[in-house]
Amino acid sequence: MPRALVITVGTGRNRVDVATSIARNSIKVLNPDHILLLCTTLSAKETVPHLKEALPATWHERFEEPVCVDAADDLDRLFEHYREAVLSFMKRRRLAPEDTYADFTSGTKPMSSALVLVAVALGLGRLNYIAGERDREGRTMTGTERTMPIFPRRILYDQRLREFQQTFDLHQYGAAREILLPLRGEGTHEHQRTVEVLLHLNDFYAAWDRYDFDGAVKAKKALDDLEAPHEVLPPNIWSVYKKQRDLPGRMQSAPFDWMRLVDLLENARRRMGLHLYDDATARLYRAIEFLAQARLYHAHDIKTGDVDLDRVPENCREALLSHRNERSGKIQIPMLRAYELLAALQDDLGLTFMERYRDKKGTLQKYLNRRNESILAHGFVSVDRETAGALIEHLVELTRVVYPKLEETAQSVRFPRFSTAP
Repeated sequence: MPRALVITVGTGRNRVDVATSIARNSIKVLNPDHILLLCTTLSAKETVPHLKEALPATWHERFEEPVCVDAADDLDRLFEHYREAVLSFMKRRRLAPEDTYADFTSGTKPMSSALVLVAVALGLGRLNYIAGERDREGRTMTGTERTMPIFPRRILYDQRLREFQQTFDLHQYGAAREILLPLRGEGTHEHQRTVEVLLHLNDFYAAWDRYDFDGAVKAKKALDDLEAPHEVLPPNIWSVYKKQRDLPGRMQSAPFDWMRLVDLLENARRRMGLHLYDDATARLYRAIEFLAQARLYHAHDIKTGDVDLDRVPENCREALLSHRNERSGKIQIPMLRAYELLAALQDDLGLTFMERYRDKKGTLQKYLNRRNESILAHGFVSVDRETAGALIEHLVELTRVVYPKLEETAQSVRFPRFSTAP
C-alpha cells in the first residue's frame, strides 16, 4: 500500500529553517509516496519553494497542490478545511488511514492542533512531531532535532472501547461489533487480545439474543479458547458470563425447558428498552403460547404439535380432530385451543388463562388481538408500549401459576452490562 504524509507548513524565522527541518526530519525519514502540504498563502509562496529545493528533483512529483487556508488562528475553520482536504487526498490516492501519516511540527498552534484533531478523528496511522533543543525564541535549534512519533489509533482505541461498551449495554450487538472491527489486528498484543475477547463475548450474546443457540455455543468455545479472557473482562461481566455460558447449549437440547420461556420474556424486555414494541410483542405472544405448550408437556405428557387423543378428555376430542394436519396426519393445536385443553383438564394455568381471556373487561383478549393486528403478525398497525407492557404483566402472572421460580430464572438469563448503574 502507498504511504502518504500530510504536513502543516509555517514560515519560521527565515523560511529556510522550517523547510530544511521538514525535508530532513520528516519527509526523508518517512519517505512517503504522496505528500499533502497544509499552508497559508504566505507559507505556500515563501516556504514551499525552499522545501522542494531541499529534496531531490525526482521527489517533486510526490507533492499534491498545497491546500491554503488563510485562517491561521481559527481552529474550527482549520479543522473543517483540513478534514475535507485529507479525506479528499485519501480518496484520490486510495490511501488507507493506517498508511496516512501527519506531521504537525510547523505552522501556528491552531494549525497544528487542527491537524492533530483530524488525525485522531480519522484514525490516521501516525503523527510526527520534531522535537529538539530550543533557542531563546522557543524555536527548535537546527541539528538538535529528533522525531517523536504519536499513534492516533491508540487514542481511537480507547474511544472505541468506550463506544463499544455503551452500545453493548444497549443490547445493540451488531453495531457494537462494527465499532470493534477496525481495531482488530491493531496496536499492542494486549490491545489485540482485548479486542478478540470482546468480539467473541459480543458474538456470544448477539447469537443468543437472536436465538441462534448453535452460534452462541460456537462463540462460547471461541471465547473460552482465548488466552485468559477473565483477565481482560471486568469482574462483573466475567462473573455473569461464567454462569451463563452453558445456558444456550442447555436450551438448545431441551425444547420445553422453562428457562426458554423466561428467556423469551427477558428478550422482550430488551426490545422494550429499545422501544421496539412490535418486536417485544411478537416475543411475548410466543412466550404465552410456549407457556401452554410447556405446561401440557410437563404436566400432562401432551405435545401440541402431535396431540394424543387418548390423553385428552373425551368431550374435547371432536373439537381437536378439526386440527388434524392433512399432510402429516398429526393433530396440531394453536395457542387458544391449547389453553382450552388445559382448562378441560382442570389445570390451574388453563383455568386462570380462560378466566382472564373471557372476563368482562377482556383485557388479555384485547391485547392478544392487538398483536394479531400488528404489522409483524397479520395486520398493518404498529404495537404501542401499552400493549407490550400489558402482555408482560399477563405473562408474568400466568407463569407464576405453574412456575414459581420465575424471578430467580429471569436473573440467571439476564444479559450483563459493562455499566453497573441500574
